[in-house]
Amino acid sequence: MKKFIVAAIAALIPSVASAEGFYVGALYGSTSLDTGVDTVVGATLDEDDTGYAFLIGNEIDENVSIEGFYIDFGEASLKGDSGDTFVLDGTTYVFNASATIKATGTSMGVAGKLHFDMTEKLNGFFKIGMHSWDTEETLAAATASATTTDDGIDILMGIGAEYDISEKIAFVVGYDKYTLDDDDVTFLNGGIKVRF
Repeated sequence: MKKFIVAAIAALIPSVASAEGFYVGALYGSTSLDTGVDTVVGATLDEDDTGYAFLIGNEIDENVSIEGFYIDFGEASLKGDSGDTFVLDGTTYVFNASATIKATGTSMGVAGKLHFDMTEKLNGFFKIGMHSWDTEETLAAATASATTTDDGIDILMGIGAEYDISEKIAFVVGYDKYTLDDDDVTFLNGGIKVRF
């Protein structure tokens, strides 16, 4: 499936320079990673950061488009000192030394978008697709450090709106939710879409 996602995005690229209906875009906004950590006592949990995405797509008709994308989700962190506690998946963990746990992630994928008119220049959209994600978790303490990685393929869903500034340029706002196994990342974003 990962090879299919890469191939689908690559298939869009050669045609963009000459084909009508193709577009590129960039998005920037606020990300929130639901790590599953709760009931933090003494420690500091930060699941919010900023993220960005680049996209390339094809407007098949007025109501349907296909879009490939790359997104950086930013970082989530948990910092604690000796004796601080947190709960993960129902189990309580205790810091036995000062340490920081960080998680970062990126993804690429393909989504289908269904557009609907709201006004002459404003249209809304729903989207659903598949994405191939990679995460890295790093533990850093005074005397040791460790890194683990994970990856997978899951679904994404989103809603948003596009406002046509001109025939070629649109302003985009959206809210997307990406599944990463048992975790979710949300992306509240805004950006620019440029049509060819």
